[in-house]
Amino acid sequence: MASKGFDISGMATKYNVQCADGRIIRTGAFADMDGKRVPLCWNHDHSDPDNVLGYAVLHSQEDGMRADAYFDDTNSRVKGVKSKLRMGTPMTFSIHANQLKQAGNEVIHGVIREVSLVLAGANPGAVIDHMALAHSDGFWTEEEAIITFPDEIQHSLDSVEPEDPEEPEEPEENEASEEGELEHADDDKKKESEPEKDDDEDEETIEDVLNSMTDKQRDVTFALVGMAAEEKEGEKEMAHTNIFEENGAVKQSHSLTHADKMQILEYADAEKSFQRGLQRWAEENLEEGDELSHGGIDAEAFTYLLPEFKNVNGEGNRDLWEDDIEWVGEVVNGAHKVPFARVKTETIDARGLYRAKGWKKGNRKTEMGDAKILHRETTPTMVYAKQQVNRQDILDLKGNFEYVPFIRQTMQKALKFELAYDTLFGDGREEGDDDKVREECIRPIWKDDDMYTIHVDLDVDAMAASLQGTDTQTYFGEGFVESEAMIKVILDTLIDYRGSGNMVAFMDPREVNKLLLARDRDGHRMYKSKAELATALNVRKIVEVQQIAELEPRTAGEGKDAKKKQLVALMVNMNDYAYGNVSGGEVTHFENFDIDYNNYKYLDETYLSGAMRKIKSAIAIEIDVTDSF
Repeated sequence: MASKGFDISGMATKYNVQCADGRIIRTGAFADMDGKRVPLCWNHDHSDPDNVLGYAVLHSQEDGMRADAYFDDTNSRVKGVKSKLRMGTPMTFSIHANQLKQAGNEVIHGVIREVSLVLAGANPGAVIDHMALAHSDGFWTEEEAIITFPDEIQHSLDSVEPEDPEEPEEPEENEASEEGELEHADDDKKKESEPEKDDDEDEETIEDVLNSMTDKQRDVTFALVGMAAEEKEGEKEMAHTNIFEENGAVKQSHSLTHADKMQILEYADAEKSFQRGLQRWAEENLEEGDELSHGGIDAEAFTYLLPEFKNVNGEGNRDLWEDDIEWVGEVVNGAHKVPFARVKTETIDARGLYRAKGWKKGNRKTEMGDAKILHRETTPTMVYAKQQVNRQDILDLKGNFEYVPFIRQTMQKALKFELAYDTLFGDGREEGDDDKVREECIRPIWKDDDMYTIHVDLDVDAMAASLQGTDTQTYFGEGFVESEAMIKVILDTLIDYRGSGNMVAFMDPREVNKLLLARDRDGHRMYKSKAELATALNVRKIVEVQQIAELEPRTAGEGKDAKKKQLVALMVNMNDYAYGNVSGGEVTHFENFDIDYNNYKYLDETYLSGAMRKIKSAIAIEIDVTDSF
């Protein structure tokens, strides 16, 4: 039984013939690869480790580069490849090379990175002219060779007389083809015994090294087989592939230069995605039919090794970081609506009229006195939210982010927020600001006249003194003292309150927390929940509004008597506040397209008025901060 050498052998590429991609490889272009071992792959496919079928030993000849190929029998895919070779499936060798030096279309130097088995190669002289595959009986023979040419000429086994397997008969000259491929077989007989088993018995084989690796190390090694060394900027790459692909067109593979990599990273940063940056670079630098590779790893494998980031909440699901607006619905939805925009309130002041008089005989009877009529008129104003977006931006974001629905939602929220904010606290912008919502048209509850909103001070110091004199802190915490002070001022103010009752307390969350943490002198929590605190404050519910802490103090009084008051809590039943607008003045949406600048424009607007409709129907609890100014 003969000692097994290569499994298949043939010309990997031939010099001085024109390849299907138009290149001509000149004599000695790959001479430096003589004796080098390179991966043996299937169809130049580097995306799957199983496509590495074994290795090939290269031999430099005057007419080209020859390859002796050795299969890795531990690879499950090799069995199928061998079977196809035995049954006569036409195959040829094809090379993948880079670091090419060219003069026009002539390749004068390069580095072969791998040799592949393909159904039809791009180099007309690339053939498999010797095959020595082991049978189940352990014998192998060169006489079973299938010689495949680019024009699909096949020599069957009938034309060869089998001889001693250890001494294969050289083909006779009348068996040579027009191209002289069988003459390569003569050359190969001199080299087929090159891999001597006896010389390598003490050295580790590739299989031994791979078996010593972990599964993860082995997968990474296979994925990186064929990876080229870093090529210099400006160098090119050549990969001969199956000419049956892409309707006969040859795919051209390109290695990435250092400049290419820097450009891709720059695009990835701009696109916020490595994959999109790579795609952008490919669209700008590759021609139709070209295939991107990085040192032998194609784009699909490159994307697999550097995967795209994925949203942990599911694709398309984005958290929205926005201002605190949960309280907005409580204001806008709770307000009373009337179908006219110019509103007025009329109140008859009948105080002091409800006393009848006694009469003595002979005295003149006098009138009870006249009632007063209090009235106020409020005119409407326009409140709007406007936005625009360029059509190109919409198209660029399509499929990744639906920008227009987001804009519509943002505009609707902005309009409602503005109405609610102006209703409770006022616009807050400086007088003369073109964007200021007129406060005489949408009257803010906090800053309204004392006839409609009762303004009272929260005197914490007075409550502390009344609880325990000067030693209050020894027995009571700050939260307890403040909660008691607030309860007292509310109870006192309810005496003058004339609203519908069932009020809501709009408060700063920090103030709510301070009251909830209040403890009595025994260390027990005074209020276990906001519901208990709301009951103690005589309101229906507590609604937290973060924006209260950002409000500028209100100025109360004039001249020397002016005071600065900071809002702590605003208590009101929103049904005692009215919005008025006529038909057509309700919130209306408009869209327009500016063909000059390619912009979509969106507008939401409403024409309305807003005012308290009952006197003494709101309570504003404040702290005097005059000394801070």
